[in-house]
Amino acid sequence: MTEADQGLQRLLQLRQQFREQLPSRLQELERDLEATLNRSEPDTEALLLPLHNLIGSSGTFGYPQVSELARQLHQYLKTGTPLPDEAIRSTVRAMQHAAASEPLPMPQSTEPDQEAETLRQPPIEKVIYYSVSHEEMDRELMQQLAQFRMRTVRCQDNAELRQQVEQGHQEAVMMLFFGNEPITEAALQAVMPKRQHRESIHVILISTQRDLRSRLIAAKFGVDAFLRAPTSLTEVLDTIERLRPHGGDENIRVLIIDDQESVGQYHEAILQSAGMRVQRAHNIDQLDSVLQQFTPEIILLDLFLPDWSGGEVAKALHQQMELLDVPIVFLSSESDRELQLAALRSGGDDFLTKPIKPDFLVDAVRIRARRYRELRRIMLNDGLTSVYNRRSILQMLGQEMARSQRNNTALTVAIIDVDHFKKVNDTHGHLTGDLVLKTLTQLLKQRLRRSDLIGRYGGEEFIVVLPDASKVQALKFLDEIRETFADIEHLAEQPFKITFSGGVAEYRMGESQRTILERADQALYRAKHEGRNRLLG
Repeated sequence: MTEADQGLQRLLQLRQQFREQLPSRLQELERDLEATLNRSEPDTEALLLPLHNLIGSSGTFGYPQVSELARQLHQYLKTGTPLPDEAIRSTVRAMQHAAASEPLPMPQSTEPDQEAETLRQPPIEKVIYYSVSHEEMDRELMQQLAQFRMRTVRCQDNAELRQQVEQGHQEAVMMLFFGNEPITEAALQAVMPKRQHRESIHVILISTQRDLRSRLIAAKFGVDAFLRAPTSLTEVLDTIERLRPHGGDENIRVLIIDDQESVGQYHEAILQSAGMRVQRAHNIDQLDSVLQQFTPEIILLDLFLPDWSGGEVAKALHQQMELLDVPIVFLSSESDRELQLAALRSGGDDFLTKPIKPDFLVDAVRIRARRYRELRRIMLNDGLTSVYNRRSILQMLGQEMARSQRNNTALTVAIIDVDHFKKVNDTHGHLTGDLVLKTLTQLLKQRLRRSDLIGRYGGEEFIVVLPDASKVQALKFLDEIRETFADIEHLAEQPFKITFSGGVAEYRMGESQRTILERADQALYRAKHEGRNRLLG
């Protein structure tokens, strides 16, 4: 049984549990209403939260009529609208009658969640299709891309290029070399793959054209990136990294705060089936412990919680520096637009109304998490190499050390340094030196695992953090990368090759960050002293 099937089974179980519990919940509501109505001065405030919960949960689990009747009753009691006691009792009886009917069928995805399935498959070799129509422009670039485990498929003309893409690899990049040729609708119409093949294909167009009209035509036909010729290896690698179709969605971390456990579990199952990592808290007292072990990238927050409003919780969460920029989306059955806007003013980023279709929930979370990740990437990354900056990588290392200590798992840190880098700058110029650093970081990102962390420590020095890896494993990973890097020919007036050295240290439980970095640095010093172009631990 696939994870998607397991998720569907879990959703069906939750619906069945709600169906079995609904009659008793309505009986309890009826008793509370009778007790309230029999008082000389009825206090209806205590009935608002259970009614609000019923609005959201019954709509979520396939009882829209119960949800609507609960909404009407909630509105009467909330606004103090005069309503005869018998009318209230009649509304409750109508809810009980509606609850006795079959629930609506559970909304299904309009198509299989191929994206979620892809997340759980091992990384697929990147395939790049290109035409030889501008071979002088592309031959050298394609040879260099092969160093980064990218397989290139050479086509004789644009017709063959289109055919190969449509019949070929599931995930691929299509390179269009236009050179000095004008970019026209007819030219793109002839080469662009049909729409049904575009889901997993990214198109990069390389041209000397600079005008906005050319870019607009390219955008109209679905070109994903427009690079100016002549382009460099690092620019192409940066673009491929930015456009990778599914890596940006991997393991999105979602925190759900909802006092209705069944509704929280329902939304959790939907998001997990789409490949996301989800944590739930059904009361405020749980939040501190959850946040100590889980750093969310998006928070789904119910608007009404016992003792606290969602707006108050959002404000308190955003007062924490590490959560300041995390998007908070209110997920509630509240339809009053004024209340929704008030909640957004208190610190929310968006408002989704329950019940929400599974596909819509997944897309809403995915879109906001992507935006958050992109903004975080800009904030946390080194501007030149697009890996973590010094402050960020040290913070990440601290978090991984705490996780390793907590879970008693392996963790290894490496410091790597480009050999004779000053000579590169002095001989070939600082621009060439920058390209060397970008090439190294792109190679590291291509070859290391997604869970590994890379940061620029300073100058030509980098830190690599390898969670769940021993020193022996880390040395093996990094030594393979060292050998590949040493074989790369860097372009300059006189092409050249260059190497790097590294020092590796495995985390010892309880040691400080300073200590493990000192041990890695000492190993790096030995590697340099023993002749460079080696890794020692």
